[in-house]
Amino acid sequence: GAGELRQKLSRIETVDQGVELIENAIAKLHP
Repeated sequence: GAGELRQKLSRIETVDQGVELIENAIAKLHP
């Protein structure tokens, strides 16, 4: 249902945020 889809989307957003944090950390280590 719609609730399932919403849960999947919020999970994807969380993953995107994690990837962003990792990319930022890598950028700081390797300017």
